[in-house]
Amino acid sequence: MNDLRLILWGMSLLAAMTTLAVVGFHMSFVTVNYVLLVGVCLFHGFYGLHTMLTEYFAGPRAGIVTGTGCIVAGLVLFGLTVATTLSQ
Repeated sequence: MNDLRLILWGMSLLAAMTTLAVVGFHMSFVTVNYVLLVGVCLFHGFYGLHTMLTEYFAGPRAGIVTGTGCIVAGLVLFGLTVATTLSQ
């Protein structure tokens, strides 16, 4: 379990760095970069929210509920982003 947290923490930092890189190259491929930017920002933000909520609400059930809620909310927001971006 500890290894998984370390991997996710590293992915969150990588998402933050990718966010900065995508913003830097934003003007070349706007649609692709926008979807990528939203994806890494959502991952970074929801991973941070998940970490804060699981520290506040201790317990295995709270971790499952928090994790599931963050995954579902992230996927819904990402799907909404892709749908609205591609429909333009």
